[in-house]
Parts: sequence; C-alpha cells; structure tokens
Amino acid sequence: MIVPSIKDSIYYENVIREITLECGDFYFFESHLVSEIHEGVLFGGEEALDIFSEAISFYNGTDRPKHFVYISNRVNDYSLRPVDWLQFKFMNRFMKGFATVDNRPRAAQNAMLLEKFVPSKFKLFANMSDAMIWAIDIYKSYHD
Repeated sequence: MIVPSIKDSIYYENVIREITLECGDFYFFESHLVSEIHEGVLFGGEEALDIFSEAISFYNGTDRPKHFVYISNRVNDYSLRPVDWLQFKFMNRFMKGFATVDNRPRAAQNAMLLEKFVPSKFKLFANMSDAMIWAIDIYKSYHD
C-alpha cells in the first residue's frame, strides 16, 4: 500500500506554505516540513540544498524559531544519494529530526542506510499520523 499524499490527508489544512520544485512538492507546517519527491527523481545534494535553503529561510523568519523537523513522505518511487547528506552536517543546528514515511517492503533496509548519513534524530514510520506526532514532540522539546 502506498502512503497517501499530504494533499489527500487531514493535515493539508494546516499547511502554511507550499512550494513545488523540479524535484518535488514541499509542505511547510509550523514545526515541520513534509517532502514528496517526484517519481523517478535522483535526489542528491543539489536538490537537498535547494529545499534546505527554503527551509532555513522559512523557519528563520521573524516570528518563527530556527528549529524544524523534516518528514520525507515516500508517495513516489525515487532514488537517493545518501552520501551527499554528509555535506549537510551543519543542518543539525536547524533540522532536529528526520522521519521517513514509507510502508514498502524494503523501507526498513533503506532507512537503516539513510540513518547513517542524516545529521539529526532519525525514525522510520509506516504512516503520517505517527510521523507528525513524533515531529511535533521533537519540536516542542526545543521550544517549551
């Protein structure tokens, strides 16, 4: 079963900002950012830099704190270059958690590899509800 898009979920009404880049669609919430990378994309450092730049700009706005959690919603099949994440160790100042929502059979294996490269807390979820709760809990731990 493929995970549903944010647009088809109860969470869509809470999106503050939505942007579409060549590599995917990105949904900004108060405490977290959800990505939906497009089918067939090879998502590497260049693509990550584009969205991280957007995220830092958004979450460093005058009325927003600097921290956020990134949720990758795997609604499409695409490839990652996880080694490119090594160049983003500086992101741990801003990105306090990284979740992947994926319920495909190889999800756990892929997550174990990605976890080695992500510069923050990492967790795999089979559904968006659990990922959202986790993201909000991490955000609150930095802002209470």
